Amino acid sequence: MQFASSIGSSLLSLAMVIWLSSVASGVTPRNLFTTQWSTFVVDSEGLLYACGRNHQGQLGVGDQTERTSPTRVGVGGVVTVSNVTGVCGSVAEDAGWTLIAADGRVFFSGKSSLSPPSPSFSTSPVLVLGLDDAKGVACPSSTSTEMFAWNSSGHLFSWGSGLLGRGSASESAALPVELQIPSAFESGGVLEEVTGCLGPLYGMNTRA
Repeated sequence: MQFASSIGSSLLSLAMVIWLSSVASGVTPRNLFTTQWSTFVVDSEGLLYACGRNHQGQLGVGDQTERTSPTRVGVGGVVTVSNVTGVCGSVAEDAGWTLIAADGRVFFSGKSSLSPPSPSFSTSPVLVLGLDDAKGVACPSSTSTEMFAWNSSGHLFSWGSGLLGRGSASESAALPVELQIPSAFESGGVLEEVTGCLGPLYGMNTRA
């Protein structure tokens, strides 16, 4: 219990440092998301800022230079990222990417060697096709090769390497594929937000 408490205290301390750094940089923080090597801050207007490792352009700030203070995501790119509702990231082999849920859409930045949206490498957010009314995104682990997103109706989508759920370890998808939810979840099963100290987490609630 003492070890778990120490981890919790360290995470809260890290969150406080990033929060204060954001304020010092002129950003008024509203929410905080963390990935393996990066931190993302959503400001009071729903705009996204990032800092941390950026060797594959995964911060989405237009280059591959690391950031030690929050930098606006998407400036100078093709799309404007606003009204952000979720962020996740992953590093696999020589790849590193970030998924961003914003304005009901999903954006990708970084590099993926598997089955990413086109282009496969981008230092600014690009739109992931095939998703509407998106509410959140998830990368199952820091080294996952599969990406997930869900919409406000509770439908779950996956793309990338299918190691974790589309029926075959060798199966992959370049564009989001809706997962077939087992019958136990068909009636009343929805994805719901669970408030956490570092940002929202999501889980399936069957309402049984």
